[in-house]
Amino acid sequence: RRAVVPREVIAHAPNLKVIAMHGVSRDTIDTAAAAEFGVPVPNVPGLGAPAVAELAVADLLALNRQLKFVNNGLCAGRFDHFGAEEFVCHEMTGRTLGLVGTGNIAHRVADILRAAFDVRVLCWNPRRTAAECAAWGYEQVETLPELFRHLGAYLKKPSIWLTLIFVAWLAFCAWLGIRSNNRMDVLITDVKGFMWLFLIPVFVAVVRSRDRLRTLLSWVLAGAVIQAALILAVNAAVVLSDNPEPLCRWLTAHSIGLVDIVSNKLVRVFFKSSPYMIVGCVVVLFRQARAPKLRWRYVLVVSLLLCALLLSFTRSLYGALGLTAVLSITAVLILCPAGRKRVLAFLLAAVVCFGVLVTVQEFVLEGSYLSFAVSRTIGQEVPTSWASQLRGRIRGDISDDKPNDAEMDRQHSYIEVTEKSDQFRQETQDGLKDCIRRSPIIGCGLGAAAASRDSGVDEYFYLDMLARTGIVGLLLYMLPFGYVVLWCLRRRSLLRECPEGAAVVCGLCTFWIVTWFNPWMNAVLGIAWYAVTLSVPQALEEQNA
Repeated sequence: RRAVVPREVIAHAPNLKVIAMHGVSRDTIDTAAAAEFGVPVPNVPGLGAPAVAELAVADLLALNRQLKFVNNGLCAGRFDHFGAEEFVCHEMTGRTLGLVGTGNIAHRVADILRAAFDVRVLCWNPRRTAAECAAWGYEQVETLPELFRHLGAYLKKPSIWLTLIFVAWLAFCAWLGIRSNNRMDVLITDVKGFMWLFLIPVFVAVVRSRDRLRTLLSWVLAGAVIQAALILAVNAAVVLSDNPEPLCRWLTAHSIGLVDIVSNKLVRVFFKSSPYMIVGCVVVLFRQARAPKLRWRYVLVVSLLLCALLLSFTRSLYGALGLTAVLSITAVLILCPAGRKRVLAFLLAAVVCFGVLVTVQEFVLEGSYLSFAVSRTIGQEVPTSWASQLRGRIRGDISDDKPNDAEMDRQHSYIEVTEKSDQFRQETQDGLKDCIRRSPIIGCGLGAAAASRDSGVDEYFYLDMLARTGIVGLLLYMLPFGYVVLWCLRRRSLLRECPEGAAVVCGLCTFWIVTWFNPWMNAVLGIAWYAVTLSVPQALEEQNA
């Protein structure tokens, strides 16, 4: 069965009549040479199908029950992981099996699982018709995306048809903007931003179960951690570099973020996807609530994210972090009463760890980050942190009779820059309010912008929406989110079973808050999370999809 029959063997066997393979594969036989010498090479199709199918089912059950990981834990002396979040298992009964191809092995696997667990079978085979698949009891999956095959069912979902109503209103506002001779460059930018609304039906079609929702949140959390590590690395690189200007120009030129050098020891690092770090904190909070004990890796992750957020020196992010934290902690304490003590211990540990990391960072990189963040937020000078003072005393830069006013001078200079920026922002608000007063109900159409902004990017999302789409447009845009909130209030039992759904909703609140000063919710970053939020009802209800 495993013997190799090359061309040389076949050529030197003139009396050879047949090469019989008592199996399926003929890879060890030179079939081209056999055909050349007129020697047939029969095999036995399906001979190994039962054995392979049984192995496939055994592997599937082991993977579903995570037997390998549990066994490794027991061998390592761990007996406390049963029921832990990373070892959550699922029943096989009533689940869905997908087959790529419908050969002998696939048929055997489907027969075993249907008989034992009553699974639903989907299959993909371009050589078979739907009638043939139905005769086997399978549902054929076409090559078109599932979204288009079940368009009628998706249109019945409130999140979809509410979004379509808003899209129709956007089309009217675009026509109104063209008719009103609004700025065409701004109108095109508005259309490009809202084109990302197509992500809503995509996410509703894809995020169809709790497992998929958890997987998506894991990827989001991983991205947030990577982003935080990059921000801390960029900050250290700029501070320690003799010539940081090329790095700052490269980051700005590639629209990755903003690197503003306040001084040679103080850098403002702001990435456009920074709100996702707040979302990452929310996800970790809800996962800690479900964990059987305090997870120190969660504490470290939140501390890392908070350190990166601190370096943004952005008031809107600080405000969003504070309000989202209040909302998320309240939701966790309500939905997860059994884990309240662990959550409170987690919050205390995260705050302490964050304080330690900031102190070490200030001491090593010689920047008073916490003091500058407070100064930037309240618009007033504040005393330098004790870590900065201690560092200065150790190095001899300051003494009791010779205070170091360098950091206070940096605070004062940046406060002046902030005041000028606020004046410019106020001019933008006044211009947008003039547009709103002209047509508060339906707006002035897409492309309307404040006269003080040459680029037409006005930053204030809510004022932008009121100026361009009116009260009607803003309400229509927020209506799907209102539907999800009402659904969550009515289905609290499902949220208790899967608190990640509440984490997604609280995460979207981050974008609703931070978008007051920034155009997040009419761009891909905000709309993408909006799409995830609108998929929550289906994900929690269709847990066996």
